[in-house]
Amino acid sequence: MEKFVPDKSYTVKEVSEILGLKPQGVLERIWAGKLHAYKDGKEHRITGRDIEAYRESLKNEQKSALEDVSEFRSGVPQSLLKGDTTMKVVKTGTNRWNAGFGGFYRQKILTKSQGGVWRWYIWIYDADDMSKRYSKHVPLVTNEEEALIALKYELEQMRKRAFIQKYLPDKAEELAEELGIENNDNNHSVKLATMLDDWLALYSKPNRKNHASDRSVVKYWTELFGKKKVFELKQGDIMRHFAKEINEAIEKGKSSEQTDKMKGTQRYKGQVLSTIYNWGKKMGNYGVKENPVEGTLTKKILSEISPFTAEQRKMLFEKANEFRPHMVPVQSFASIVGARIDECTKLQLSNVDLQEGKIRIPKPKEKYPKTIDIDPNCFLYQMFEEIKRNRQKMDERDFKQGDYDYAFVYWNPRYNKWTRIPVKAHWAEIAELAGLKGKANFHRWRHTAGSIGVNANASEGAIMKMCGWHSRNMAGLYIHADREAKVNAVKIIEKALCIRKLSNGNVALQG
Repeated sequence: MEKFVPDKSYTVKEVSEILGLKPQGVLERIWAGKLHAYKDGKEHRITGRDIEAYRESLKNEQKSALEDVSEFRSGVPQSLLKGDTTMKVVKTGTNRWNAGFGGFYRQKILTKSQGGVWRWYIWIYDADDMSKRYSKHVPLVTNEEEALIALKYELEQMRKRAFIQKYLPDKAEELAEELGIENNDNNHSVKLATMLDDWLALYSKPNRKNHASDRSVVKYWTELFGKKKVFELKQGDIMRHFAKEINEAIEKGKSSEQTDKMKGTQRYKGQVLSTIYNWGKKMGNYGVKENPVEGTLTKKILSEISPFTAEQRKMLFEKANEFRPHMVPVQSFASIVGARIDECTKLQLSNVDLQEGKIRIPKPKEKYPKTIDIDPNCFLYQMFEEIKRNRQKMDERDFKQGDYDYAFVYWNPRYNKWTRIPVKAHWAEIAELAGLKGKANFHRWRHTAGSIGVNANASEGAIMKMCGWHSRNMAGLYIHADREAKVNAVKIIEKALCIRKLSNGNVALQG
């Protein structure tokens, strides 16, 4: 943006960058008569003089608001509430200022327009712990003078709350309401919409690949609960809304497959909201005390996914053996250790250490890989032993470039070479052939593995070791007791899945 010139006229987009507002906010001020503009064809244009006049009127408006706050009613001991708000402002950085018990700063928020917009924040030391501070976004502020006015206002509010609470605790709530004092300790005045927008701009856009999906999820939560304060959103609010969505879908005649898909979408939206709350808590300036999505909500939603029954498992393996034999070892691996779909797709033979009896699956976002123990006497060990033996006999030139080390591969007629298996696509075909279209979520293998183990009298620790789960909370989500007969887990898997009796076993294990 070029240097501001009072004699020049600007477009709405340019004015939004000058004032640190969104273009919609500029238009709203024009429509409300707060900012003068003229029409150039279909486009609004604003002169630099009008922008300066708007800034001046805004400053006077904030000053008068500050003076109104200082007018106390009779019956309140004014001597307890008086205090000098004069403070020395010291610039400590390019965009930061300190002022006694607090300060203010501005931060550039990335937008689609070049350069982004500036947002102003004030910060104040915590009244109970001076080693902590909390910040607050002040949307109408456009310069240092206005930020100082906002800071003084916030300090005066904080001082009033502190004095009333100390000397008149019995009348604290009544007096605060009478004086119009905002109860925004610990950032309680921050709206959820503000935190959602900040997360989207400051974290999601620069760090997450699925930013477009995040944007739609943020829009969903903003429309639902955006006007609530961050601390006001409770788990019950979310659960009631999810239940309402499902009930409305059932009333409209949606099938069970469609409602199951809706639950999966709800689970994803809940996970994104949980990520946002954890980010807000880490940032420390949104007043997040607890995550309403953590724990019970995730557990309730995940527990709705049931393990595959013995009949379903048998059908899935039979159809895989008949139409996609290369998927048999993939399903065997997933059913025994509860592997995720991407773990099956990306597993490499170099991650399988048969000498130590361990499978180490790298996790990009974690320091240590997921480690699964395999015993030399178990089927899984023998399966990978056979895969490695067959792989050594194969020519690397017959593989698509980069796919030689992948554990699960198949002959791809499109390339006329061996390539890694597109597990997601081939699994969808098998599920449809087995009559489980829309019901056979691959994630159900995780629930199946844990449940078979617990019903075979295996300890929770043993199941965690077998599946590579580090947390008992995670294990608790996938273990469903009393769903199968309590017999030996390995025998159940090998017998019910007919793994050893498959006619195409050798073909399947060539990968």
